[in-house]
Amino acid sequence: MSSPNPGPPPDLVDFEHPCGAESQRRERWVAQIAGKQWGVISRAQMERLGFTRRAIARRLQSGRLHELHRGVYAVGHRRLSIRGHWLAAVLACGDSACLSHRPAASLHELRPIPSGPVDVTVECNGRRRQSRLRVHKTARFHPDDRAFRHGIPVTSLARTLLDLAEVVPANQLRRALQQAQRLEIFDLGAMSKLCERSRGRHGLKPLRAALLEFTGPPPITRSEFEEMFVDFAATFEIKPRPVMNAIVLGEEVDALWREQRLIVELDSRSFHDNPAAFETDRARDMLLQVAGYRVLRITYRRLVERPEEVADAIRALLRGPRA
Repeated sequence: MSSPNPGPPPDLVDFEHPCGAESQRRERWVAQIAGKQWGVISRAQMERLGFTRRAIARRLQSGRLHELHRGVYAVGHRRLSIRGHWLAAVLACGDSACLSHRPAASLHELRPIPSGPVDVTVECNGRRRQSRLRVHKTARFHPDDRAFRHGIPVTSLARTLLDLAEVVPANQLRRALQQAQRLEIFDLGAMSKLCERSRGRHGLKPLRAALLEFTGPPPITRSEFEEMFVDFAATFEIKPRPVMNAIVLGEEVDALWREQRLIVELDSRSFHDNPAAFETDRARDMLLQVAGYRVLRITYRRLVERPEEVADAIRALLRGPRA
């Protein structure tokens, strides 16, 4: 993480041979930076102030600096708050680093302070090897996945919940979601966007299951639900593939297997949760079935929570007798 440059004049003399006024000024800058950073400072920041490696080493020997991680120091003493230790961990991992997972959830006030190594996530080109830290790698951070809280770079609330879903049991994830709702900081829109761009993450399934318990199906468009169904059919190798948005008896249906006379309609509260739509849908189902089509309605919750059961039902209908 690059902290704001405290703005020393460019013509400062080397600290190996300082005049008294310049020496005192640099010491004040170190104290000011550490005061804003929970008592810690990085070697890179001190070098930008004009300190040489030798000057830093002398301060380590004299006890004015205390090394916490390679290239990160406590100023004056080691008695740091937990936030000081968290920021030191982030500084040790480079400019791309963010506090993440359990400690990030604590910084967002979703769960108690954890014990054990501090979790930090870095981009692929960031520094990774640091003792006493648990460093995670990501291909890149989306801009919406980064945040600052109490002066510490941290994963956003949504990204923190996704990371948390990969390392804690379901009951702890549910409690974190409950706490986010109590604090009125939960953003379903941000969660939906994160899930959409995080396909393949192991935490998606438990996170979506937990979200459904608290929020019901997320507000998605018909096209998004249809794209999910296409991906689902490909994942479960349902053959033949359905024709999407086909016309049957002058009406558009969501998915059609014409030869097998099977229709799947995708039900979401986002566009079916009103009495008129409910009645219209059932009247249309009746006409389709009278014409010899079998109609299977699938809800978003069913597709997300029990995809295997949905796949088995569709395969059975495709194999079954045709009208």
